Amino acid sequence: MWIINSKLEEIVVELKRLFPARAKTDGLIEDYAQILQLLANRAQFEDVFREVSEDVEDMYRFNRDQLDLRNSLTSSFYDLFRAVQSADPNVGCNFPMSHESIVIMKTGVIKIQNVTLTGNARDLFGGIVSRGYLFKDETGPSHGEYAHTIQWLVIAYAKYYEIIKLAHPVVTLYMRAAGAGSVSPSKFDTLDADSDQPASLAAPVWSVLVDCFRTGELYGQPEDFGKNLFVEDYRSPGYLTDQMLYRRLRSTFLGVHIQKRYEKRNITTGLHSRTGFRDNWLGKQKKQKKQECIKYVGATTNTLAPTRESTAELIKDLSSRTEKNQGTSETL
Repeated sequence: MWIINSKLEEIVVELKRLFPARAKTDGLIEDYAQILQLLANRAQFEDVFREVSEDVEDMYRFNRDQLDLRNSLTSSFYDLFRAVQSADPNVGCNFPMSHESIVIMKTGVIKIQNVTLTGNARDLFGGIVSRGYLFKDETGPSHGEYAHTIQWLVIAYAKYYEIIKLAHPVVTLYMRAAGAGSVSPSKFDTLDADSDQPASLAAPVWSVLVDCFRTGELYGQPEDFGKNLFVEDYRSPGYLTDQMLYRRLRSTFLGVHIQKRYEKRNITTGLHSRTGFRDNWLGKQKKQKKQECIKYVGATTNTLAPTRESTAELIKDLSSRTEKNQGTSETL
């Protein structure tokens, strides 16, 4: 089954089979089906993306030139979510401010201020997304640091322009895509995100919706919705990043910005490039002498950040988790 060749009703039926817990909420599965169609329709996604990119450029130049913000791109994404929310509160994209650097543990205390993931964090991930926190993904350069943020900003724009008619706020759909009740009882053919080896795993709505692998990746398969997590469209952050770096979206502001970012940091994409990318980011944090940081136990999840803001709900949700559990190498 290919999403692009399927009717909305067929996608809804399959999603309800895959995610029975989410099917219990009226309209939720129907909303996810529309998002799937949007991300699978490459031409439609690209039309919305180009408008998003132009608005990001305007915000970026203002933030950089007028406000002298250190991370102007990150701020611009948040500004656009807020702008859309102000223009039409029904879009529901008022994401809490929390981008860039991760959850901190020091003497048993967890705090959060801006989120960056540098590897798989299965147990931690559900708590972050289900609380509505956007995050920067440093898993690997081919995945793209901002790919998920861009996907959800395009979704917000598509709802604003009524390209898709979602019954639920965008942030609600984001939050319900991961965490308790989001994982399918079925297993999907996929890859282990760190070893690039084939695997058969249960997956949350998030993986099916916005975190698929590309069909051309090692041991990849042609798309078969409901059975595997391989696609060649914008459900894959790797596909989105590839289009921005090398292909149809290369000439957009976001494409050019990401290209320059990678060139400046001497970052290359492709298979097995994740380790160097992660080490580069961790080395940068160490070089800047960030305080009150911790490296989680485990080879695939390393997280660092300064303490700035406590978030009671996330602390409550995650405080019982051990470092061992947070450092799991399992794939979402």
